[in-house]
Amino acid sequence: MQYYMTDFSKVQTYPIAERNNKMVMSRDAARPVAAGMGVGELLAAMPFQLGAEALNNIIDAVVAAREKGKPVVMAMGGHVIKCGLQPVLKSLVDADVVTAFAMNGSGSIHDYELSLIGETSEDVGAVLHCGTFGMAEETGRDMNRALAEGVADGCGYGAALGRFILQNNNPFKEYSLLALCAERDIPLTVHVAIGNDIIHQHPTADGAVIGEADPQIMDPASEPVKSHNLLPTAF
Repeated sequence: MQYYMTDFSKVQTYPIAERNNKMVMSRDAARPVAAGMGVGELLAAMPFQLGAEALNNIIDAVVAAREKGKPVVMAMGGHVIKCGLQPVLKSLVDADVVTAFAMNGSGSIHDYELSLIGETSEDVGAVLHCGTFGMAEETGRDMNRALAEGVADGCGYGAALGRFILQNNNPFKEYSLLALCAERDIPLTVHVAIGNDIIHQHPTADGAVIGEADPQIMDPASEPVKSHNLLPTAF
């Protein structure tokens, strides 16, 4: 087979002045950063591009919502909790910025372990090969018990775990977002899929209980109210 050099003679170009550009220095450039700048000044100094633009837009949207008396629901995965951001989340609650939370199953597991021992996040690579990953007794035993007791009393997933942490006075409950929300009657829903979380492989796991703990919130009269209109479930 004979090959030929590519012919670029018919490739067309156009003047750069005719092109629309997403980055315009006079409009989007970052500002100088100086020692002693406040958080607001630092945010204002960020370029109006990509992640910095998204962050500032989120801040503006949250402020606008709260000024109108609208709720702000923060949804998160497990890394927010396992990386120790609970003090930041608590400050947002204290400032009446975030009014409700939603997390996945791993978030609730990391939160519970932090409330129990002040530590979490085992080394997966070191234990996966020997079959012990996720098999810490207290984690599965306590969380599955909390869900069973909570469901029996009409609680949803998040409320059941938060209540359990408070009732059992876990040694590091001040690190727990679940406990904080239970204590202050702040809605916190946990969205799980059967079989996704390590506590589902424990002998105390009950699929019926996990399903019944489908996100719920409690109204002021302590009657369970399904929260399908508040947040979508993961089922």
